[in-house]
This record gives sequence, structure tokens and C-alpha cells, in this order.
Amino acid sequence: TPHMGSYLLQTSIRDDCVSDTTTYKTSYSGRYQKIYLTAGQTYTLSGWVNAAGLKDIQDDGGLFLEFQTTGASILASVKLNDTSSAVNAGWHWMEVSYTPTSTALYRIVAVQRNSRGVGAFDDLQLVCSATESELGGTSSNLVQMGSFQFYNSATASNSLASTYWSSEGS
Repeated sequence: TPHMGSYLLQTSIRDDCVSDTTTYKTSYSGRYQKIYLTAGQTYTLSGWVNAAGLKDIQDDGGLFLEFQTTGASILASVKLNDTSSAVNAGWHWMEVSYTPTSTALYRIVAVQRNSRGVGAFDDLQLVCSATESELGGTSSNLVQMGSFQFYNSATASNSLASTYWSSEGS
């Protein structure tokens, strides 16, 4: 069930990605979006993450929000591996910040790694901490389709999700 709205980003790593009960192949499933960031500005990627459907989480496994280079090197990361659904139906607010040293194209990533089962991300947002005057009066969400839905007429749809979010997985 989405945190809000009608759609969410669901990740999944199947049982056949496990060679035995304790050893995993390097497995990941998720989506990323390329975004142009300005050097010296601090950006915060945040959103709702649900790991209640994960099992057999390795030490380096869980659900992650990340900043990466376009070559997929991790620059900043935050991890969730709490599988409890007792509070807020398993939804946890997560955020990670990054200040680039060069103005360039980067990736923001929502990914599941080294854990079996199903994870979920919803209502992602990216904001720049620069003051409104530095940004020309705006501090809006820089993520395209962060709720994984758009409204066409009066109904919600996720038909453009792949336009804004690229696949990440092995």
C-alpha cells in the first residue's frame, strides 16, 4: 500500500538470487534519476521507505536512498533495514544530504541491496538548502515524479514513471 496516493516504487529481489541461506549474489533492484547539481550547495534527498517485506537482510543490505556519480559510485547514502510494520504500517522517513564539490550531472537513487523480498519507496523529494533569494524565490522539489504518479484528468496514473526513473538492478 502506498504511503500516500495510488502508486509507489516497489523493489524486489527474488529467492533465486540466493545461493544458500547465508550467502547472496550481489543483488540490487531500484530506480535512479539523473539531476544537475551545483557545486557548494547542499541537497537533501528524502522520502518514505518501507522494508516490512524484506527478509534475510545481509549486513550490507536493506533499502537505500543515495547520491551517486553518473558512473554509480556512491557519494552519500542512508540505509533502512528495520522490517517492523508495527508503527505507521512500516513506513519510515529517511533523508540523506550531499554537497557536491563540482557542478555536474549526478544520480539520485532508491535501491534495495542484498536482501530478499519486497521493499517500497514513496513521496521522494530533493531540495536545495540555498536560501530562496539565491534560488530566485523557489525551493521546490527537484525530483521529477517523486510520488511515482501524475494526474491526467481526474485519475492517477504511473504510466510516465519510466520517463523520469531509470531501472537499476542485477
